[in-house]
This record gives sequence, C-alpha cells and structure tokens, in this order.
Amino acid sequence: MRRPASADLSAQTEAISWRKPAAISVVILVCLTLQAVAVLNGLFHFVPERGYTWPFLDYPMYKHSHRQGEPIDQFVLYGTIAGSTERVLRADDFDLNDWKFMAGPLKAMRNQDEENLRLYLELFRRRNHQELAALRLETHPVTPGPEGPISLPQAVLSTVELGTGEPRWGKGP
Repeated sequence: MRRPASADLSAQTEAISWRKPAAISVVILVCLTLQAVAVLNGLFHFVPERGYTWPFLDYPMYKHSHRQGEPIDQFVLYGTIAGSTERVLRADDFDLNDWKFMAGPLKAMRNQDEENLRLYLELFRRRNHQELAALRLETHPVTPGPEGPISLPQAVLSTVELGTGEPRWGKGP
C-alpha cells in the first residue's frame, strides 16, 4: 500500500479543518432562520396551530415592561375548608403547575366560570380529601419602585360560596 505524500495529507487536513466549522455555521443559521419564522408566525399567524413551530418559541419572552406606577397584578386564591379556617390555596393543592393554576382555577374565578371551576374543585377534593366551602380571589398588586416593589391596595375580585346548593357568586366591594 502506498502512503499519501505529506502534501496530500496536509490538503486533506485543511479540507477537514474548514468543513466542521462550516457545518456548525450552517446548523446555527438554520436554527436562527427557524426561530425567526416562529416569531413571525407568532406575530402574523401564518400557521394557526399553537405548538406547530416547536421547539422554537413563537411568542416574545417578555410581553412588555412595567414602568414605575404601573400595577402588576398578583392573584391570591383563598379557600375555606368545610368546617375549618381560611387558607391560601396554591398550585400544589390542585396538583397543577403554576401556569395551569393561573389558566385554570384563577381564570375560572376571574371569569366566574362555574363549569371549569367545578373541575378544579374536584381536583382539590381528590388531592386533599377535603371539601371547599368557599373561595375568594384577591389581587395584591405591586408596582416597580426605585428601591424595589411597592405594594398597592388589595382588592377582592370575586367570591363564591360552594355550600350544598348552586354556587353563589359575589364580587368584591
């Protein structure tokens, strides 16, 4: 067998040395292009289905910034256990993650959506082996300040008494 000459070997090494960075650059360029298409789809809705562009994000990471004086709502859900005291209910109480908690029970309370709220009450009952007698949704807004968050006045957004009959909804004062 004949061995390659040193000139042939250096030519082969040189060819390999530029192929790897070129391949990596092409992969990066393709990923950036797909991300740009996903963002444009999020803005203009070329493809109506969500998740179609996965794993590329089709929404901006931050919706918008908050200026000093602008309220940032923080929702707090209180529940009264039948025959017990009132306590703060968290996502874990419903066996949900934070996003599903915000889109589930908190949204149902804000919209006074009895049908969806019943589903989450059943999740709570199964997880905790307790019945809820009443729920209250409050907002505890804050605003950015020069030295950190500043608390704003709290407000009751909605209440519901769950008793034995139909739920009775109420609004805050």
